[in-house]
Amino acid sequence: MATVVLCSQLPVLRRNLLNSLEANGHVGLEVDGSIALVSLCLKRKVDLIVIDSELDYLSAPNTIRCLRVTKGYETLPIVALGHTIMQLHEAMAAGANRAIAKPIETSALMQVVDLLVPRARAFSHLR
Repeated sequence: MATVVLCSQLPVLRRNLLNSLEANGHVGLEVDGSIALVSLCLKRKVDLIVIDSELDYLSAPNTIRCLRVTKGYETLPIVALGHTIMQLHEAMAAGANRAIAKPIETSALMQVVDLLVPRARAFSHLR
């Protein structure tokens, strides 16, 4: 079981992914923006972040960069979601571990979560 944060301004996307995570035995937390994501990560231990490309205030790549320079979050697994190749490429260049194109197949997301969660646990002592 992993604690996964879903960051998207789209309530339907958050709800659908949250349901899929919980059906697969994970704990899902949801936030609707970049500032809320960074704030939550600083207050609570999480195992993985799923971040949508369309965010307010800070862009997804800038949010990823912000997390990557925060002590204890340098290695936290981050999965980026995006509509275009450019969005996915920018997220990966910013430090995302994986990028998934929208529309999202929940089975593909669950495979990525299952792949990255053991890595998150291996580095959890750093946070």
